Amino acid sequence: MLSAALVRSVSIPGTQMDVKLATQVGQPYDEGAVARDVRTLWNLGRFSDVRAEAEEDEDGVDVVFHVVPEPRYDLREIRFEPHPFGLQVTIEPGTLMTRTEAAHTANLARDQLVRRGYADARVTWRFVPAPHGRYDLMLAIDPGRQGGKRKQAPLPAAPRALCECLFEERREAEWKGILDFNASLDEAGSLHIERGRPYILRRLTFHGNHHYSDALVRGHFLVDEAAPLDLFLLRQSVVRLNQAGLFEPVDEHQVHIATDQRIGMADVTVNLTERKRRAWSLSGPIPVSASLSARVLSTYSLSFHLLAFSAVLELVANKRVLPVFSAEQAFTPGQGWRSGLAFAPQLGWRGTAFGYASTQFQKRMLPLLAGTRAPDLAVAKGDSALLCKYPKPRLSAARIGASLVLRYAGQFAGLP
Repeated sequence: MLSAALVRSVSIPGTQMDVKLATQVGQPYDEGAVARDVRTLWNLGRFSDVRAEAEEDEDGVDVVFHVVPEPRYDLREIRFEPHPFGLQVTIEPGTLMTRTEAAHTANLARDQLVRRGYADARVTWRFVPAPHGRYDLMLAIDPGRQGGKRKQAPLPAAPRALCECLFEERREAEWKGILDFNASLDEAGSLHIERGRPYILRRLTFHGNHHYSDALVRGHFLVDEAAPLDLFLLRQSVVRLNQAGLFEPVDEHQVHIATDQRIGMADVTVNLTERKRRAWSLSGPIPVSASLSARVLSTYSLSFHLLAFSAVLELVANKRVLPVFSAEQAFTPGQGWRSGLAFAPQLGWRGTAFGYASTQFQKRMLPLLAGTRAPDLAVAKGDSALLCKYPKPRLSAARIGASLVLRYAGQFAGLP
C-alpha cells in the first residue's frame, strides 16, 4: 500500500542545504529512489549518519531524511610528522574541513608518495587543537618498510656529493618559481629529478597586522607579485621580518602557499601575531640596565632606561649611572638606514650617533653570521629513502662565536 501512495512532503531536518533528491513531492513513493537519496546524502561527506523514515496516512506519505551533521574544523594549517618528504599539500587557511575531507587529503598525500617511489607509504591524519578555536591537520607519514619492519626511523644519509648537486639543482628550480622538486635513485643508482611547473606570485597577503600597515610589513619581503615565487627569497624574507621584532617569530607553519595549477599562479598568506606594545627588561651584571618601553605609533616607541656602568655613559656623559628617556624607532630591514634611530637628550648628539652606528652594524651583521637555512631533502630509493641534510654555513663555530661577541658588545655599550 505504501508503494502506491503519493509523496506528500520531503524534509531533511537539521540542515539548510539545497540538495536535489530523486524523491519528489507529488510522485509515487519509491523505495529505490529513497535508497538512492540516502547514498547521495552520504556521498556529500557532510553527515556522519543518514537514515530515511516514511510515514503514511490517507493523504499521502511524508518522507523524512534524518541526518547527523559531520563536524567541521576551522583549519589553521597542515603539519607533517616527521617531515613533509617533499609533499605539496596546500589548503587555504580558514577552510572549514570535515573528517571525510581530511581523510581524502591524506589519501592524496599518500598517492604523491607512491608516485615518488614510496610504494608502501602510509599517511594517517588527526585534527590537533590550535589557538583561537582553530585546528591543525596533522599528517603522520610512514614512508614504508625499512629493514623488513615498518617503523619511523631516521633516514640514512645520502652521499655528500649527491646532496651538493641536488641542493644546487633545487636552488636553480626555486629561482624559476618551481615549488615541487623531488629526486629519486633507480636500481642502477642513476639520479632522476622531477620538477613541477613554475609558479608566479599572484598575491602576498598578511593577517594579524592590526597596528602595522601592509606596506610596512611588505617592505621586509624580497619576493614581488607578478614575479616567480622564489622559495629561497621567501625564507630570507621571513628572517628579515623576524629580525624586525614587530611580531612573534614566524616560521613555516605561519606561511601558507595556495597554488592554482591551471594557470600557474600562487598566493602566499602570512599569519602574524603582534608583540605586546609594552615591555620591560633587565640585564647585568656588567653593565647594568633596566628599561620600560611602550610603542606609541607604528614602529616608534617611548622608553625609560636606567643605565649603569656602560661604555656609552663613560664615552659621552662621563657618568656611571644615568636615567634616560628616549624616543626610538626599531631597526627594520625594509627601511634600512632610515630606521634604528634612538634619540636620548641626556646622551646628546654623540650618544645618538654612536647608538645609531652600533645598531646598524649589529643588526646587519647578525643575519650574515647566522647564514641562510633551507629544508632538508629526501631522496627516494626503492622502498626506502636517503636524507640530504642542508649543510651548516661554513666556519659555523666561528660564526656563532662572532655572533655572541657582537651581541655582548651591544649589551656592554648599554645603549637604549
